[in-house]
Amino acid sequence: MIELRRLSTILLGLAITLIVIGMATSQWRCGGLFDSCQRGHSKDAIIAIVALLLIGVIALTVVFILDLIGLCSDVIVATASYITARFILLYLGTACLVTGILVYTGKFDNTWSYFLATVGGVFAMQVAILAIMSSRCISVRTERVVVRSTR
Repeated sequence: MIELRRLSTILLGLAITLIVIGMATSQWRCGGLFDSCQRGHSKDAIIAIVALLLIGVIALTVVFILDLIGLCSDVIVATASYITARFILLYLGTACLVTGILVYTGKFDNTWSYFLATVGGVFAMQVAILAIMSSRCISVRTERVVVRSTR
């Protein structure tokens, strides 16, 4: 189980890195999301896209920090509040990222900055799927108990 958590944490870190690089570069169709894109005729759409991507990255960063803490402590990982908070933030962040990317796709053309953000969103979605697979609610744990009686 610890290996799956490590893989999930590594993939999430990679996803966050790619999304941040994608957002920071100026190779979007209209230029940079934070400057030249906001001066064009589609300012409202760009602001909505930036807001969705930022909310997604912030939520995923909190999940990444929770995962790093969870790698150090098995006690925290087992609590219901940790699992619930992690799932909610993970799915909220992933949904915001995918929605932002879909809004951009519907409104603008594809470029390599868009590609990096998309790849980051894909990695985030993989982490979300891994979270379902490793959940206590779904995975089955079997324990072998040996009982010896003495007479």
